[in-house]
Amino acid sequence: MAKETPEQIAYARRIMACKDFLPWGMRFALFVLLIIIYQFTGGVYMSAVAQMAGSSAWMNEDIMMAGYASLIGMIMLFPIQFRVIFRFENRTALIVSTVVLMIGTLICGYCDNIPVVVFTSYICGVFKMVATFFCILNIQLCISPTRDLAYFYPFLYTIVLSCIQLSGIATGYSIWAWNWQSMHIVMVGVLAVTLLIIHLTMRRHYRLGPYQPFKGVDYLGIILWSVFLLCVLFISVYGEHYDWWQGDEIRIATLFAIVSLALAIYHAATAEQPFIHLATFVQPKFFILSVLFISYSTLSGTAGQIQNMFAEGILGFDMFHSVSLNWGVVAGILCGTPFTFYALARKKWRPRNVAIVGFLFFTMYQVLLYFLIDPETEFYQLWLPMWFRGVGTAILYVVLAYTLGKNIPFVYYFQALCAISFIRTGVGTPVCQSVLVHLLNVFRKESLMQLSSEMSLDNPVTRNFSALYGELQKQSMMVGLKEVFGVAAVVGIVTTICLCFSDLRGKYKAVIPKLPNLWRMVKLDKRH
Repeated sequence: MAKETPEQIAYARRIMACKDFLPWGMRFALFVLLIIIYQFTGGVYMSAVAQMAGSSAWMNEDIMMAGYASLIGMIMLFPIQFRVIFRFENRTALIVSTVVLMIGTLICGYCDNIPVVVFTSYICGVFKMVATFFCILNIQLCISPTRDLAYFYPFLYTIVLSCIQLSGIATGYSIWAWNWQSMHIVMVGVLAVTLLIIHLTMRRHYRLGPYQPFKGVDYLGIILWSVFLLCVLFISVYGEHYDWWQGDEIRIATLFAIVSLALAIYHAATAEQPFIHLATFVQPKFFILSVLFISYSTLSGTAGQIQNMFAEGILGFDMFHSVSLNWGVVAGILCGTPFTFYALARKKWRPRNVAIVGFLFFTMYQVLLYFLIDPETEFYQLWLPMWFRGVGTAILYVVLAYTLGKNIPFVYYFQALCAISFIRTGVGTPVCQSVLVHLLNVFRKESLMQLSSEMSLDNPVTRNFSALYGELQKQSMMVGLKEVFGVAAVVGIVTTICLCFSDLRGKYKAVIPKLPNLWRMVKLDKRH
C-alpha cells in the first residue's frame, strides 16, 4: 500500500465539500457546528418525560420508548454507512437529512399517536446518524492525518457526549421558561437555518468517493434486527408497568423477540451478504468487550431514572436544578476525553489500564451518591459525583471503542460496533435501568415492611397517620436508593478487579482506511 505524500494529505484536508470562497478554518468550524446541531435533534427529548406525560394521555414509558427508538435507528446505520457515503452526494445527503429531521421533530412535538411517534423517532435516528457521519468523514483528516482512532475518537466523543448532556440542559431550561414543545420549535428553526447554510456553502455534485449503488444491501436483515431490538426495548421499558410476564403484552413482545432473533440469525447464516455476519460475534475479545459494555450499562443505569428519583423525589429539586446537574457531567467529559487522548495517543498506555481508570471514576460516582442519599444533601454536594460520572463516561466510551478497533479487523469493525451498540446505546441501558428500578421497588417494599412492623393502633406515634405514612415512604425510598447504588458500586468494583487480570491488547492498527481502500472494500462486498 503506497504511503500518502504530505501534499496529498494537505490536499485532502482542504475539505473539498465546501465552496471555494470559504477559508479552511471556516470549513472545519462549519462541519463541527453542523455535527453539534444534528446531535441536538433526533425526535423525542427524554429530558421532558414528565412534562410530556403531564400534558397528554401518555405514560412515561411511552416517551422513553420513543426516545430509545431513536438510538436504535442510529446504530442500525453502522454496517451500511459507507454504502450511503458512496451512493449519495454530500450536499444531497445533508439536505435530505435536515428536511427529514425537521419533519420528524414537528411530528414528535405535536402528534398524539404513540406508534407514529416511535416510528418517526426511529427514522430521525437513522437520518441523524447519516448527517453526522457525512460531516465527520469530511473533517476526518483534519483531526488525524494518520486516521488513528486514538486521535479521532477523543475529538468525536467530546462533541457527541457533551451534546447529549447539553441538549438535556437546553430542554430543561426551555421547559422551565416556556413548555416542553418549545425545544422542538427552536430546533425546527435551527434546522431551517442549517438548510440555508448547506445550500449556500456546500459544493454541488461532490461525492466522497466514486458512485456505488445500493446493490446487495440486506434490507431484510435490517428489519429483523430492528424488530428484535424494539421488542427487547418494549419489554424493558414497559415491563414494570405490565408486571413483567404476568401481563399479556410482555408475553407477546417476548414471543416476537425470540422469533425475530431466530429469523435474524438464520438469515445471517444463509444470506450471501448479511447485515451482520455471524463471524462478527466470534471475533477476538468481542465477548469480553460485550461484558464490559454490560457492566458500563449497569453503572450508567443509575444515572438516569434512579438519580432523578433521588433529586426530585427526596431532595425536591425542580426541573431547573435537576438539569443543571448536567453541567457537572459536561465538565467531567471535557476532562475525560483529553485524558484518554493523552493516555492512548501520547503516552501509549495499554487500553486495559485506561479502562480501569474509567471504571474507577464511574464507580466513585456510585459510591459518592451512596453516601449522599440523605434529605439534607445540598445541591452543591452533587457536583463532584456528577464530575466523576462525566469523566468515567468519556473514558469508557473512547477506550472501549478504540479497543474494539484494535481487536477486530476493519471488515467486521462497523458490524461489531453495531452489535456492541445493541448493548452500549440501543437496549443495554434501558434493560439495565429496568432491572435496577425493579430492584429498587423490591428493596423499597422490604424496607417499608420492616419500618412499619412496629406500627399499631395502640402506638401513640401512629395517631398522625398521614404524616407518618409519608415519612415511611420517604425513608423506604432512601433505603432502596442506597441499596441500588450499592449494587452498582459492587458491579463497578468487581469489573475493575477483573480488568486487572485481563488483557485487551490487539493485533490490529486502530485506524480508518483511506477512502479509495474503503471504496474497494465496499465494492467487493456487494452482491454480484
